Amino acid sequence: MPSRRSWRIARLRGNYEGAFRNDNGQADPGISSLFDLTEGKFGLLGLQQGIGPLNTDRRHVVNVYATYVLDRGRMKGLVLGSGVRIQSGIPWTTLAAQQAYQNAGEVPLFGRGDLGRSPMTGTVDAHIEYPLRITEKKQLKFGFDAFNIANTKRTIQINQNVDLGFGVNNLDFQKPGSGTTYGFVHPDAGFVAPFTARVSVRFVF
Repeated sequence: MPSRRSWRIARLRGNYEGAFRNDNGQADPGISSLFDLTEGKFGLLGLQQGIGPLNTDRRHVVNVYATYVLDRGRMKGLVLGSGVRIQSGIPWTTLAAQQAYQNAGEVPLFGRGDLGRSPMTGTVDAHIEYPLRITEKKQLKFGFDAFNIANTKRTIQINQNVDLGFGVNNLDFQKPGSGTTYGFVHPDAGFVAPFTARVSVRFVF
């Protein structure tokens, strides 16, 4: 039974994500409001230039995938597969509006990761595939995939915007959901994707 296993251990710290800010969903690559203005004398930009865990910092990611193929009997060719993924949490940060831009989610007010981290999550997937031979080179392959078979429902993201605009409190602060500033966000975005299944038929020739 062949299997693949990996354990990634990583650390991502800094004060700049790069050309695209995905902590607040800012969809204009190459423009960063984080460094458009200096901190000034009044401290309105908080700890935006401070070093801390960036929003995609995930310390541990463990993947285990296994496959078994029946090589004899009436069900010869049947493929059984499973996958397990375990991930540690990402940092949550209080993001405040910047006075000049007015947009929510601009400034990491108290430093990155001040709200702690999302919980560790784990999901189990399964795969079944059976080939129906038509000719020597032609097959119909019937497949079934199940994702998150335990239907795990854990919060993976919260609304990190402490305000909706400069001086306008956000009543949804720290509630489940991504709370990004730019674009529509589905209300389920703050949770592990629920159980889903997929049925497929492939013609191989």
